[in-house]
Formats: sequence, C-alpha cells, structure tokens
Amino acid sequence: LQLASLQHALEAASQRAGFDSWQAVTGEVHVGGTYSHEESTDKYGPAFSIPIPLFNWGQADKTRALAELRRLEHEYYALAVRVRAEARVAWSRLQSAERRTQQSRKVIIPLHRQVTAETQKHYNAMLLGAFDLFRAKQEEIESGIDYIEALRDYWTARAQLDGLLAGVVGDLEQRKE
Repeated sequence: LQLASLQHALEAASQRAGFDSWQAVTGEVHVGGTYSHEESTDKYGPAFSIPIPLFNWGQADKTRALAELRRLEHEYYALAVRVRAEARVAWSRLQSAERRTQQSRKVIIPLHRQVTAETQKHYNAMLLGAFDLFRAKQEEIESGIDYIEALRDYWTARAQLDGLLAGVVGDLEQRKE
C-alpha cells in the first residue's frame, strides 16, 4: 500500500516535472475582472496579467520539480528494498518456526514421553528413585512448554507475513513485541 501510494506520488511529480514549454517560460497567467470607481462613474473590465520573463525563465520551478521527482524515486526504491528485505525476514522466520514446531512435535516430545515411560519402569523396579522420575516428568513438561512456545512463534511469524502481504510495512521487531 505504501509502495502504491509512493508510485502515485511519483507519477504526479513526473507530470509536474514535465512542464509544457509555454508554462516554463510564462509561469502563472492570471485572468479576471477589474472594478474602479472614479468620481461618479463605475468602470468594469477584463483583467489579464502575464509575467514577462526577463530574469525568470522558470528554471527554478523546473529544477524544484525535478529534485522532488528524484527524491520520490529514491524514497520509492528504498521502500521497495525494505519491503523485499522484510518479506525475506518474515519468510525465513516462518520457515524456521515451522521447522522448530515440527521437530518438537515429531521428535522431542515423543522422546521425552519415552524417557518418562522408561524411567517409570525403572522406578517401579526400584532401580531409580522418585527424584529421577520427577526430573524425567519435569523435562517432558518443559518439552511441551517449548512446543507451545514454538507454536506461538510460528503463528506470530505467520501473522507478520500475512500482514506484510496485506500491505503493512514496518519494523518486524516492533510488531513482535
């Protein structure tokens, strides 16, 4: 959305920079009417004013319009680079969070469940103490918490990417908080 807005401003500036030849020479032309009251008579008439370009040939206006055009071009290209960079960062975060979520769900949580089950068997056989069983269960619970945090990171990254695709451009770090 910001790129589209800048593109329209850029088009308007390019039209302003492309003055017609008479406009560059003459500048502003005023057309109107006049009224004067002398003694007991009122006088009405047309008025027309055109500046005579003795010293001002319109170079300042043209240069100003061209400078504005260049400024908008640079702003447009800078924003385009920033949007592409944010898109790459958002996509990378999304992929990273998705891999972390899958790794946790498919590998880490099942392994911790298996470790807890084996520790329970060893506890039942009186080969391990209660604190070993508690530690195994605590690690299983912490792996679940890590999975939930990975899911949160995934959905946050997904929302940021969706926002970027919808036209919201801004600092990703600020939106993360």
